[in-house]
Amino acid sequence: MPRIKNYIPYLEIPSKLNIQKGDIVVVSSNIIRFAYITQKHEGIFSPKLFIDKLQEIVGQEGTLLFHAFNFNLKSGSSFDIRNTQPKTTGSLALAAFKRGDFKRTKNPLHSFLVWGKHTNYLLSLNNKSSFGADSPFTFLKQNKAKKLSIDIDLMNTLTFTHHVEELAKVKYRYWKKYLINYTDVDGNTNWREYYIYGKRLGYVNVVNPLLPEFIKQNAIEQYKFNTVAFNVIDLEKTYDIIHNDLQNNEGRNVYKFSFKVFVKNIVKEFLGR
Repeated sequence: MPRIKNYIPYLEIPSKLNIQKGDIVVVSSNIIRFAYITQKHEGIFSPKLFIDKLQEIVGQEGTLLFHAFNFNLKSGSSFDIRNTQPKTTGSLALAAFKRGDFKRTKNPLHSFLVWGKHTNYLLSLNNKSSFGADSPFTFLKQNKAKKLSIDIDLMNTLTFTHHVEELAKVKYRYWKKYLINYTDVDGNTNWREYYIYGKRLGYVNVVNPLLPEFIKQNAIEQYKFNTVAFNVIDLEKTYDIIHNDLQNNEGRNVYKFSFKVFVKNIVKEFLGR
């Protein structure tokens, strides 16, 4: 590939984002293209060193989190908090999982890998619902956390939307119970119940139409380095914008019904997938 004009070394990028000492930052990423471009220009891309740099910026007085989701678990599945790898949240999350300095929150479906000041509090949470009022998502909102998104579309990075939907008790979602064969940090295994406020058949989130409002209210800062998109999202402001749309605009910019998706959901249920 041709060299990028004004290329910025990848370990310098975090310092160019609006992230400071003491910040609470949750990271979601798709680093495939970022890593490829970096390797072509620098000969190496180290997830470990990139995570080290983020830790250096927020400092011990801050907190760094990575999504470690396993939302593809089904009722009856087994989960070992020590050994079950995050399946759907990318290479950076997997790198954090393999380090010794990150600890994992308890919910098997939507856990976080945590480092920094608020680790012990987040590990103490025992939320049965992935997105409920007693979940890490509430902590993120109440403590003005920032979401760092790397090369992911807004709709696919804002899992936080489901927290807003659950607290707003939207009618296009309903409670789904999961029975999980759970192994804890001490190696004890037993069956535990968990819940997701899941979408009804045919409904899909959209969220992208809210981008102009996010920009208007300074809820998102958009960057592009080495052709890769980096977004820093204010989760408190994001919550208010999404909640307002659900309450005062019938959620038109948050979800929609798709007959095509409805048929696909029916077929998936029939096949038991």
